[in-house]
Amino acid sequence: MDLKKIIPAAVMMIFGILLIAAGLFILPPCDHLIETANGGGVPMKCHWSVVADAVLGGIILCGGIMSLFVKRDTASGIFMAMIPVCIAGILIPACIIGGCSMPTMKCRALTFPALYVLNTLCGMGAVICFVLTKKKEERR
Repeated sequence: MDLKKIIPAAVMMIFGILLIAAGLFILPPCDHLIETANGGGVPMKCHWSVVADAVLGGIILCGGIMSLFVKRDTASGIFMAMIPVCIAGILIPACIIGGCSMPTMKCRALTFPALYVLNTLCGMGAVICFVLTKKKEERR
């Protein structure tokens, strides 16, 4: 294996691990439960936003691992496919699932901004990895 495949794959695997760990372990969202009509409790929607973002982090991690075992052109396609995954990672907590309505809540003050930054950096990293693994067309 050459370094032009190993380094981009390692970068994306690190971003995948960071996206999983950031929301679930390092900066977890609000831990309150919403009481249901039958007296039970369900997690708030910010919890589900972080879980969905962790799943996207797992997809990025798997894409980084897969890019090690395929040809360079296929690896560049994997990195290109990670760009919309990173965009979805921003949109899920921002507007698709969302979080608490109060801006002072833990999810809105810490967790979501960290996920926005990580997903933005991951998307930029995916663009750079795509460029690095893309084969230059042979000149005649």
